Amino acid sequence: MPKNNYNDDAKTARELIEEFGTDCSIIRNEGVLIDDTKPWYGEEDLPVSYPCQGVLLSVSDRDYKLYPNLTTVSADKKILVDPISLSINPMVGYKINHDGIDWAIVAVKDLKPANVNVLWTLFVRT
Repeated sequence: MPKNNYNDDAKTARELIEEFGTDCSIIRNEGVLIDDTKPWYGEEDLPVSYPCQGVLLSVSDRDYKLYPNLTTVSADKKILVDPISLSINPMVGYKINHDGIDWAIVAVKDLKPANVNVLWTLFVRT
């Protein structure tokens, strides 16, 4: 039985997201010194955007089975994100801006067979 080339799968996923998706940004708050010359003033959280590409989709009952501890909300969506287009790993608590709407990331699942990052699935809500 031939081995699967997951790099080809990642390439196909990327091509589909490029064709049917849109430019997005993962947004996370990062601590930045209030005053570089006076570090004792502390830090403030500033939102930093990381560009990526993604496709917004509806969530099915099958999707919820992957996250049995997730409280479901009728407005939940999922965004499939191309990992190659993203320079950070998305995490719960970050936001993603898709088509001008900020969505809170409430669950994250990566598809990473044989350590090849093929796809990120983000469960999101407004």
